[in-house]
Amino acid sequence: VGSTGQTVPVRTWGMKQERRTPQYTTLLEDVPVARA
Repeated sequence: VGSTGQTVPVRTWGMKQERRTPQYTTLLEDVPVARA
């Protein structure tokens, strides 16, 4: 397979910020709970 010189953009992983609070890492009440 030959290269055509096109580069594929690399998407960097990131966390969705809409549910994060300013004290996300300090308040235990703000940590989401996953239940099965």
